[in-house]
Amino acid sequence: MNQTYHLINQQTIDIMKPKVFLVNTSRGSIINQADLYDALSAGKFSGIALDVMEKEPPEKNDILKMEHVIYTPHVSWHSEDAEITLRKRAALEVKRVLLRGKPINLVNKEVLSIP
Repeated sequence: MNQTYHLINQQTIDIMKPKVFLVNTSRGSIINQADLYDALSAGKFSGIALDVMEKEPPEKNDILKMEHVIYTPHVSWHSEDAEITLRKRAALEVKRVLLRGKPINLVNKEVLSIP
């Protein structure tokens, strides 16, 4: 996470093309929100779409009140079809493990860097 903390900042914003669109669905901390606010105020972006903010739930934030900003509180993945698919995949994973199979998306302590 340290490698991507505030990856989008004044320096990286300055090298973006004018009137660019910015979409963040990864982690809120990837964007320096103070720098984003300044760039929005200066008209650098044509639009911003945020599915995450650095602080969740977001504090009263001027960015969310600005024009050309769409904020979906980390639910933009959600649809009726996605919900059905998610439940089916979860059930299949449980079945796989109960039948002594290996989970498809196994997360272990080495991946998580847990001592």
